[in-house]
Amino acid sequence: MAVSTTNSKISPCLWFDDQAEEAANFYVNLFNTSPQAEAYPASSVGFKTHYMEEAIQHCQNFKPGKALNVLFNLSGQEMMALNGGPMFKFTSAISLMVECKDQAEINHFWDGFTEGLAERELNCGWCLDRYGLSWQIVPRYIRELVESEPNRTKYNRLHVWMMQKMPKKFVLEELVRAAEGEDMTANT
Repeated sequence: MAVSTTNSKISPCLWFDDQAEEAANFYVNLFNTSPQAEAYPASSVGFKTHYMEEAIQHCQNFKPGKALNVLFNLSGQEMMALNGGPMFKFTSAISLMVECKDQAEINHFWDGFTEGLAERELNCGWCLDRYGLSWQIVPRYIRELVESEPNRTKYNRLHVWMMQKMPKKFVLEELVRAAEGEDMTANT
């Protein structure tokens, strides 16, 4: 099955201990069940390579037949998951951003990535999933403000509000009200 649906020269490679196939399936399912999934290319798991007996004689953690690489795509973004062993862990120094159209989509991804993991809810739309990968779940509204010169004042108000409140999951209604300059002290 072909995975690539873009012409991008850049594809993230995610290093897992031994959960590459599990993670790829989790991510694909989460993206395919998004409330906005029909608006984007379908996500899918594609080609897999496996560790072979001859190649793993000196690696105690790997078993023949275990996936080595799993190619997959999330809404058209080609990615690879690698079972590389326990040497490297994810850090928040890199994250994957999911731009969401509405609150239902924000809730879907936030709740999916953090299910049962309240300690992994970080500030300003950042969270860690069950594998330790950082995600930014952000509304498209923020990009629209950033990219629109007439909305620069709105973005500046929103930015100040976010730095003061440090919300975890974004609530789109609160962001819009903050950008519009509405007094939100009564609601906090």
